[in-house]
Amino acid sequence: MAPWMMIALLGLVIVVFAGLIPRSRSKNGEAGGSKELVREMEETMDSFASDLEEQNNALIELFKNTKQEHQIEVAKLHARLEVLEQQRREPAAPVPAADQLAASQASASRGQSAVFTSAGIKMPVDARHEDPKPHSLDSPGAVEPIWSTAAASEEAVANVDPVASVRLRYAELLEMYSKGRSTEQIAKQFGMNKGEVMLILQLARQEDSARETK
Repeated sequence: MAPWMMIALLGLVIVVFAGLIPRSRSKNGEAGGSKELVREMEETMDSFASDLEEQNNALIELFKNTKQEHQIEVAKLHARLEVLEQQRREPAAPVPAADQLAASQASASRGQSAVFTSAGIKMPVDARHEDPKPHSLDSPGAVEPIWSTAAASEEAVANVDPVASVRLRYAELLEMYSKGRSTEQIAKQFGMNKGEVMLILQLARQEDSARETK
């Protein structure tokens, strides 16, 4: 029941009780009737106040439940928004370590299979320089030890003059650098990378220092 309806009923009860009071009473009768009326009025007011308190408590409880449900929904929406933002900020999946190792090994093998020509251009070593006719196990040259080949290669490398391997092979490149050409211009002229040109210049300086110390 709405509060205004309770107030209206209370006023109606007061009017009814006021009309029922007899106007012609003795003093004793008037005193007893007044006490009874006061008692009934107090009971009515207590009942009315109790009803109002119950209604107020029910409204407060309903408001608390509604507010709690609203807070729960807001927390869920915030959590979902944070998950979406985290997924958007996450970078691409990193390359596994095994794939990186395989890629580095492949790059190293390709770098080892390339040699410098006299002009400073890398020429990959392939099977065209090998013997097109494979040796069979029955042929005399098929049983040559691998150690003899490795020893011959090391001896050939040791007998190469370091000055001739750099100063003579890259004489034109070093001459251009001595004339003031930049490493970018030299690399563009010979079709090389800038790092290769800098490596050749560094080797030439080291050889010059080694010759001066001898």
